[in-house]
Amino acid sequence: MESRFLETFLLVAELGSLAEAARRLAITPAAVAQRMQA
Repeated sequence: MESRFLETFLLVAELGSLAEAARRLAITPAAVAQRMQA
């Protein structure tokens, strides 16, 4: 499992928001969604 995927997944789960996770990771929500699909 890729570490970026795991980091992103855990942050989305912790925050309950894909948009907030994107803001904290300094990436777009679309990039978060793409990481989650990888």
